[in-house]
Amino acid sequence: MTVGESSSDAGAKGLPRTRRKRNQHGAREHRTVIRHTDEEWARVTAMAAHLGVSVPGFYERAAFAGSAQAAVELSIIHDELFGVRRLLSNAANNLNQVARSLNTDGTYEPAQLDGSLRLFGSTIARLNDVLDSLPGQGIE
Repeated sequence: MTVGESSSDAGAKGLPRTRRKRNQHGAREHRTVIRHTDEEWARVTAMAAHLGVSVPGFYERAAFAGSAQAAVELSIIHDELFGVRRLLSNAANNLNQVARSLNTDGTYEPAQLDGSLRLFGSTIARLNDVLDSLPGQGIE
């Protein structure tokens, strides 16, 4: 964004909309200016868009993750773990419905219980896959 543009202008231009971080302890004192060739700019903006962050946000993530590749990998792992959490929440809700039915009238739907248990099993397998893909696996 250039001076005078609003965040709504950013969305209209296809740039990712991001919220500005609140000033923790006053204004930020330091800034960095990075110049890019057209090819470099295209790569950087594509990676930032893939992560759903601004270009400065991309550089910040890359710096704290150790590299641009690590920032992308962490973003993918983050998204995958959120998906696993959502699936576990759904499976727990289904199991709670079965328990409520059992506690209320002593009956339950076997298909619902089987489905819940299958969902738990597949979600745990997915979680194990994510955990196995993390860097440093096999190091003790």
